[in-house]
Amino acid sequence: MGSAVVAGGSLTPAGPSTSANGLSELEGERTLSRLWPGVVAVRRLSAASYRKMVQNLWWAAGYNILAIPLAVGVLAPIGFVLPTALGAVLMSTSTVVVALNAQLLRRVELTTI
Repeated sequence: MGSAVVAGGSLTPAGPSTSANGLSELEGERTLSRLWPGVVAVRRLSAASYRKMVQNLWWAAGYNILAIPLAVGVLAPIGFVLPTALGAVLMSTSTVVVALNAQLLRRVELTTI
C-alpha cells in the first residue's frame, strides 16, 4: 500500500495515482490510446461513405431527370420514342453503376501510417 497523508483531519492515500480521479484519468488515457486507431478508421470510412452517397445521389438524380421524361414520351411529338426494352436496359445500367461505385469503398485505406 502507499503511504497515507493526514489532510484536514482525515486519513487519505498519498499521490494522484491512488485517488479515484487519478485512476479514472489513467484508465481513460489507456482506453483512448488503445481505441484511437479504430476511431480514425471509423472516421475515414464514414467520410468516404458520405462522399459515395452524394455521388450516387447525383448519378441517380441526373439519370432520373433525363430518363423519366424520355420513358414517358416527352419527345414523341418529334418522333423519338424510347423502346421499353431500352428503358429497362438503361434502368439496369443505372443500378449497376451505383452498385459498382459503392464497391469502390473497399479501396479506402483505413489503417494509420
